[in-house]
Amino acid sequence: MPCQFRPTCPVVNLGMHYHCRMNRTAKLILPVLEQPWQLEMDTDIAMTGNRFDERVAYDEKLLKQVAADEKPPTIRIWRNRQCLVATVKESHKAGFKAACTASALENWPVAIRRTGGTCFPHGPGVLNLALVYPRPVDGEWLMEDSYTLLCAPLQRLLESYGLDAETGEVPGSFCDGKFNLQVGKRKLVGTSQRWKGNPALAGSVILSHACLLVDLDLLEATARINQFYRRCGSTVQFEPDACATLRECVTGPGNPFSADFVEQVIERLSDIVGEAVRA
Repeated sequence: MPCQFRPTCPVVNLGMHYHCRMNRTAKLILPVLEQPWQLEMDTDIAMTGNRFDERVAYDEKLLKQVAADEKPPTIRIWRNRQCLVATVKESHKAGFKAACTASALENWPVAIRRTGGTCFPHGPGVLNLALVYPRPVDGEWLMEDSYTLLCAPLQRLLESYGLDAETGEVPGSFCDGKFNLQVGKRKLVGTSQRWKGNPALAGSVILSHACLLVDLDLLEATARINQFYRRCGSTVQFEPDACATLRECVTGPGNPFSADFVEQVIERLSDIVGEAVRA
């Protein structure tokens, strides 16, 4: 079934749940900064090699580069190999190192990020979006504004699949927070951010990032996170039904992994962001 609004759009077995609404979605508008925005695409899994941790750390590298005026404001769309991404706070747990070793032996190595939240799965079916930019100087710019900007392209993406996403906490979901994006009370997107410099002063730089669950086995991913936490000595556990994947929302449950669907989502998000960057 071709998309009636975008003839070149590769629709992949989307069934009765799908209708395109790209023509009814407002354009994404980025704040005007001293330097123009740039888009970096890093979604080729074949290029990831074994350095999954370096790909996670690259967001932090971008933060330092933008803060030093070595790079302009940057939007990064990227993927990673299968792994778990824990926080610095979680790395201080007594059993963390042993838990990382055991998880790596089971093909779920662990990387560490410096933003908040809790452990989150990465993999070929998880699409990451990072925005790194100086705090806009015109008027107040709060953490809520950063989350609104971060969520805007993802909400537009979900709208293109006929899904109305709202922000809010989802009890039982991993990396829960009030700026999750959820559909039908189930989480599709986790978000977090970090500011370099004093948020109350000019000159601070913002890193905000989101993880969209496009197409992965949530039962396995949640079980791996829960097992990792138990090995760390934590009693925190999560419910797989608290989250949903985009593909599940579009085609229904029980479908095998579709690389074509993931590539379609990457193309759509890059179109949305690229249009804003070029504006």
